[in-house]
Amino acid sequence: MTPGVALLLDADGLRVVGASGAPHRSPLVAPFGATAPRVTEALRAAVPRGADALLVVGTGVLEAAVPALPPVPPDARLPLLRLESDRFLPLPSGAAVALAGPLVLGMDGPTLDAWVTAMEEALPVRGVVTLPQCAAWAAGDGCWRCPAPEGEVAEVTVRDGALVEVRRRREGGHEAAGSASRPLDVDAVVEAVRRRAVPPLADQLLTTGLHRRLAQRRRRAWWVAAGWAACAAAVLVAGAERRRAVELDRLEARERQLVEALEPARTARARVERARQELLA
Repeated sequence: MTPGVALLLDADGLRVVGASGAPHRSPLVAPFGATAPRVTEALRAAVPRGADALLVVGTGVLEAAVPALPPVPPDARLPLLRLESDRFLPLPSGAAVALAGPLVLGMDGPTLDAWVTAMEEALPVRGVVTLPQCAAWAAGDGCWRCPAPEGEVAEVTVRDGALVEVRRRREGGHEAAGSASRPLDVDAVVEAVRRRAVPPLADQLLTTGLHRRLAQRRRRAWWVAAGWAACAAAVLVAGAERRRAVELDRLEARERQLVEALEPARTARARVERARQELLA
């Protein structure tokens, strides 16, 4: 199942991707420093009622690094990165982090939590991913130039379908050899990712609290789906039993009709037999 809309959160604020129907970048619905009530009100006005959302975090509010992780099992890496994010990224501990190939992507945790809480007053947020991940999933190989704060350039490098580098540099500064970046069609790649199934939690940009919330929501959704499936199975079984009972009643009624139809013939045959016996007596 795919989310109804995609929300793009970047350094300048929040956008509802594709909401305007314009071929270029969607307009802002709330600036980055907006209060929670304003964000909620803006989303209620911009998003159809009953929709849910995939949140995409842009390069303007992301930090990226290649972490030197201790030898821990794969399922322990994300909890470690969230707990000790200040060791691997220029962010306080408790950051929202995502692993993408060799990279760890991060955002200030309380900031992301506050944004998601404000959004969920208007609509459910089914997942949180990053724009660099979307580029890797939907844009193809190359060096892609992404939106960045004024005076900066953000570049994302994708090789063999995997994210290999995310960096921000000063506008007009030194460009990496061979990087020849092309502008990323942000709305197109975000919309392409929205049309897919929501990525697994292990691929999302989450704080510990957000991870727990989304995991609980998924479990509830699974149990609700399982309950509906059980109800549907029970209805089908009951319907089959009812159809069998109706068919049995029909056959028994037909049997009675045949028995009644044969009764005169049996009576006549019995008379013939009695007459034959009287003649032979």
